[in-house]
Amino acid sequence: MKKAGCRLISRSGGLAVAWLAVLLAGGSAYACSVPVYKFAMKEWAQDGYEIVVFRSGALEGAAKEALDRLKSAAESEWLRANIYVREVDLGGKVEEADLKLWEAQKKEGAVAPWMAVNGPPKVERVLFGCPLTSESVDSLLDSPKRREMARLLLKGKSAVWLLVESGDEAKDAKAGYVMERHLAAVNEEAAKIRKHIERMREEEKKLKEQAEAARKEAKKKGGETEKADGAAGTGVPGEAVKAEGEVAPGEAAEAEGFGGEEPVDFESFIPSVAVLRLSRSDPAETGFVRLLLTVAGRGETVKEPMAFPAFGRGRILEPLVGNDIGEEAAYSALAFICGDCACAIKEMQPGIDLLTSVSWPELLQFEKSPDELDKKLPPLGAETAVSAAAPGIGGGKGEGVEAKLAIGIVLLAAAGLIVAVAATVVVLRRGDR
Repeated sequence: MKKAGCRLISRSGGLAVAWLAVLLAGGSAYACSVPVYKFAMKEWAQDGYEIVVFRSGALEGAAKEALDRLKSAAESEWLRANIYVREVDLGGKVEEADLKLWEAQKKEGAVAPWMAVNGPPKVERVLFGCPLTSESVDSLLDSPKRREMARLLLKGKSAVWLLVESGDEAKDAKAGYVMERHLAAVNEEAAKIRKHIERMREEEKKLKEQAEAARKEAKKKGGETEKADGAAGTGVPGEAVKAEGEVAPGEAAEAEGFGGEEPVDFESFIPSVAVLRLSRSDPAETGFVRLLLTVAGRGETVKEPMAFPAFGRGRILEPLVGNDIGEEAAYSALAFICGDCACAIKEMQPGIDLLTSVSWPELLQFEKSPDELDKKLPPLGAETAVSAAAPGIGGGKGEGVEAKLAIGIVLLAAAGLIVAVAATVVVLRRGDR
C-alpha cells in the first residue's frame, strides 16, 4: 500500500515502524508530536460530493420534499453533510457535459427526478445514480453504522475498521475472526505500552528533580564565588559571576533537549481501534455499503469480505480484500494512521473521504464531553462496535510481529529519554568538582 508523499510502510514493518519513527528519538521527537489520525481529525476538512439532480420542470410533493431534504443536509448545524447539490432541468437548456451524464444514467434505467452521485476530487467519477426519493436520500446521507463510526472517531478511536461482509458465511466468519484477533492484540499491547509509558514518566520526573537540585546547587556555588571575588577586590560591580560548570537557564533547557517546544504526547500514539461489521443484506446500510464499494473502485460485484480502515473525519484507506485480510496487513494500515504526521498536506496523503452527515469541526469541541456529544450526535441504532476480543480469542494468539516489537521499542525510547535527562544532571553537577 503506497503512501504518496510520506514514508512507505511495508506490510512487515507495521505498527513497530510508527513507534520506531516517533519514540526512538529518546523521547524528544519534536518534529511532529501529533499522530496522523489526530491531525486529520483537527485539520483535514472533508472533500465534498457533488449530487446532480435531474428533473423536468419544477418538483412537487414527495420529490420536492426529497430535494429539500438533500439541500438542507448541506447546511445542518450538527449533522452537516459534505455534499453540494446541483440541479439540471431537462426541460430547459442543458450543458453538453450534463447531457452526456444524463444519457449514461438513462442506460442504467434513470427516470427523472433522478440523482447522480459524483465522487470526491480523488475519485472524479460518477459513483452511482438512483431515484430522487426520501428513502434514497436518507440512505445516501446517513445510516446507523456510519453514525457509529463517526461517534467512535470523535470519542478518540485511532481507527474504526469497517468490515463489509460478502454474504458467504465461511468467508465472513474467517474475516471476522481475523479482525477480532487483531483487535484483541492491539488492546493488549496498548495496555502494556501504557504501563511502560507511566514508568518512563515516573523515572523522568525523578531525574528532572535531580537536575533541578543540581542546578540550584550550582547557582548557590556561583553566588559564593561572586562574594569571594568581591572580597578580594577582583569582582566587577553588577556582574554575576558564573561558577565553573554552572549551566545558564537557556543552556539548561538546551541540554534537556526541550528547546522551548511542547514534548511529545506519547499516549496519543497508542493505538485504539474498533470494528464495525456491515451486512450487504441490511436495508439500513444499503447506501453506506454501496458508497464504500463504489468509492474504493471495487464495484458491487466483488463477492469477498472487505475491511476498510477509517480515521480522522471518516477518511478510508485502501481496503483489505478476501484472503488479504490478515493481522500483519491490518497493522501496516494502523502504523500509518497512528504514525507521526510528518507529511501534513492532505492532498499528498493516501485515503478518500466518505460521505457523512457530521459537522466535524463543531463536534470536536465535545471530544472530552461524551455526554454532550451523544446529545448532538445520537446513535441511529444500537451500539454495534466490537470493543473487546470475542470469547475464546485471547490477545496472545492475536499478537502480530509488530505488536510484539512495540514493547521493545517503547523500552528503547524510555531508555533514550532517561539518558537525555541524566546527561543534564551530569552537566549540571560539574560545578561540584
